[in-house]
Amino acid sequence: MRSSINSRLTNELKVQHLYTYQSSEPGDQLPDANIPRAIIENVTSSVNGADRRTNVQFGGHRFAQEWFRNNVFQVVNNLYYNTDNIKYTFGTDLMYTRGHSLYGSEVNGRFHYNVHPNQGRWTNYIENKPYRFYREVPWLMIQV
Repeated sequence: MRSSINSRLTNELKVQHLYTYQSSEPGDQLPDANIPRAIIENVTSSVNGADRRTNVQFGGHRFAQEWFRNNVFQVVNNLYYNTDNIKYTFGTDLMYTRGHSLYGSEVNGRFHYNVHPNQGRWTNYIENKPYRFYREVPWLMIQV
């Protein structure tokens, strides 16, 4: 809003609000329960006549529900004073930002299965008997 008080004095007031919201969630291609990550260790393969062992990893879309919400309020007030030789500007710019977010990663955890080295069977995986499980828990900040 601009107000001309007289030919030499003008006041200009600006008020602005910015709101952003971003939600990141799995799409329709992933099940609601999501897919945990499985790491199967000591998988034996024959390469050029020699047995080689490696780990196989699958699943775990590495994606958790997260969202970001931000509000920014800004007030700018400028007073313009013009003389014959000099133009003066006096003003203030006030801004308030409030951001809130929830971030998660790897919340489904990781299941480690071991293939018996002599048998080469994936029995532990098929029967869902992991020898280790861990989950990275996101750090949540609580606002008061």
